[in-house]
Amino acid sequence: MLFSSCEQDAFFTVPDGDSKLFAFSEISTKEKVKVFVNTAVGINTDDSFIYPKQSDAEVILMIDGVALEDPGFRYISSEGAFVSQGAFRPEAGINYGLKVILSENNRINPILGNTMIPIPDTLKVVKVKSLKEQFLAYNMKDFVASFNIGFDDMENGLYILRAYFDNNGVKENLLVRDINQEGEGAYISNYNKGVLINKDKLTDELTIEFTNRKNVDGDLLIDEIQFELLSITSDAYNYYKSFAKQVASQSAGIAEPVISYTNFENGLGLFTGYSSTELTVSVN
Repeated sequence: MLFSSCEQDAFFTVPDGDSKLFAFSEISTKEKVKVFVNTAVGINTDDSFIYPKQSDAEVILMIDGVALEDPGFRYISSEGAFVSQGAFRPEAGINYGLKVILSENNRINPILGNTMIPIPDTLKVVKVKSLKEQFLAYNMKDFVASFNIGFDDMENGLYILRAYFDNNGVKENLLVRDINQEGEGAYISNYNKGVLINKDKLTDELTIEFTNRKNVDGDLLIDEIQFELLSITSDAYNYYKSFAKQVASQSAGIAEPVISYTNFENGLGLFTGYSSTELTVSVN
């Protein structure tokens, strides 16, 4: 999953009146379709709904506006989501629609979103700028790795970039410590566990500094960093940005609510496709 707080919109009241359905789904060619469903309470209503899920909803996947019989969806309580059944996997380049209906509360309107899985892009230019290790007590260490990353001749333009290292057989996500961009070309996004990138707004070659999230064994040889590049849609990019602003405004107690971006008609949330590629870079 690209986004670690996919259900949070349901905590926010809806500023324009009526309660609305909320849904969240990120689809790829490699996984079953998962759809998280909830309700967001209208700010001027006395509505209240049981959190965390509306498990009695009806979820329908469509292609070019036509409902698919396969896959059907089943609510899986251990997942907290509706999950597609059978061997179905989405394909890149196809226009998918997602419709969600709250069966037992018809006054809350059904919602409809559309998306397409982008054709995957591949990182071509990753240069090691530096790798610094700091040894600590008890034979532990921290490290900071810095890379210059180029996006010329890449097509999609909107990405999430993550980095990992092998910690004695465990694939661990690296924490983004710093980036060299001050405009809208790149953002550190804790919710996406990486960097949110708009290639067309980068002011220079992107430099990212990563560090480990926790101390590692001092004897560990760090000789490779694995990069994951996720090609995302404009809807996803706008949603992730607006969500961060929404959380920040409510955490700060700002009276005027920030309205979260959504690509659902009559509702809230996100239905989006993504594709991913990986590149392993030697740092020794």
